[in-house]
Amino acid sequence: MKQIETPLCRNKSTFAPSVFSKTYIINNSINQFKIKKRMKKSFRMFLALVLMALGAVSANAGERIPVNAENFTFHTHDGWDVDAVETGVFDGAFIFGAANGCPIGDTGCNAWIDLGAYSKLYVKMEGCDANGEPNGSNPRIFINRMVSEGQFNSNKSDAKCIVLPNDGTWAEEYYTKEDDGTYVIDLNKIAKEWGFVHFHSIKGSAYNTQAIVYSLEVEKADKGQQIGWINLINNSDMEGDDASSFFTKIAKGDPANSVITDGVGVNGSRGIVVEATAKESDPWDNQFWFRFNEPVAAGSK
Repeated sequence: MKQIETPLCRNKSTFAPSVFSKTYIINNSINQFKIKKRMKKSFRMFLALVLMALGAVSANAGERIPVNAENFTFHTHDGWDVDAVETGVFDGAFIFGAANGCPIGDTGCNAWIDLGAYSKLYVKMEGCDANGEPNGSNPRIFINRMVSEGQFNSNKSDAKCIVLPNDGTWAEEYYTKEDDGTYVIDLNKIAKEWGFVHFHSIKGSAYNTQAIVYSLEVEKADKGQQIGWINLINNSDMEGDDASSFFTKIAKGDPANSVITDGVGVNGSRGIVVEATAKESDPWDNQFWFRFNEPVAAGSK
């Protein structure tokens, strides 16, 4: 693994204040570089057209949405991974407050709802016996089946489905339990590691058992994840003051954290001003960098 620090101001075709003595504005419409991680543990970078896609997303990050028949639909697909194409609508269950063997979704775990645009899943539920009487067991949440009949495995590398909660196993890294019994599933982490978030169903703790789901909600993610990207730049929309991912070097000086300024971006948005005070002899004397907030494997694309 290696840390990647990429200079943007290298030549006239990017940002080159060394070539022209001008002011360049890096605003919150062009700094949201994202990385999408697929099943093969590879990254794809898009350094162009990202903002066209981001501009089409109107979701408000942090907002909670009930997962019910009014807001979501289960679909069938022609495959299992991130490239699977939707083939039809599946009449998945949405049963709240009553015991059922599969109160939510597809009991066969074949159809799914794509939750890649959400950061968290909140589930309040209770396990029951075959007669629908609560028995203190944990219902099962099925996410990301990878092959037909794919199953959970205590060895993560052999797992073909995520089943939560699963105390004492690697699956614990994806959820927490609040004081009121609500399970909070980290969809962001699942998307980052697996490349997609396919929600299949909630079923009883074992065969011939039942479950009661009292509430089921998702929390909208930031704009990057909403279109299937994982944000690797701190404060990428520049709405906050954290400039730890942005560096500027001017007139042969030492690199320093850039300054985020109100009103200098597109339509009065916040941005970073990179001003070349003079033409330098070498193009690397005036530069702007962004830095990822975690290492990226060499050769990633």
